[in-house]
Amino acid sequence: MGLRGKMLFGLIAYFGGFATAIYYLSPAAANAASGKQSQSIQRKQPAGQAAKQSVNTEKYKAEAQQFKERINTVIAFAEEKAQQAVELYKAHAAAAEQNKNLQAAAD
Repeated sequence: MGLRGKMLFGLIAYFGGFATAIYYLSPAAANAASGKQSQSIQRKQPAGQAAKQSVNTEKYKAEAQQFKERINTVIAFAEEKAQQAVELYKAHAAAAEQNKNLQAAAD
């Protein structure tokens, strides 16, 4: 991949990230922000179906909580590995600086 391809890829990635940031920071729709919900026709449900939906709701809440815990575990792992990478980089930079100083002293 030549310089032109790298530049094109870099620009696409940059503007993609910029567009994502704009989308993320943009305000919500007016009816969602004010707490209004669209009016819909309410229909009666059989008693058994309402109970079944209640059970499903609890099941989904429990699964969502497990998912959240797993995501938090992944985030903690990533933070730990990032810290290790920073420490490794600092050690490598210090070794390179020491090597540079030794070469300068030898010359």
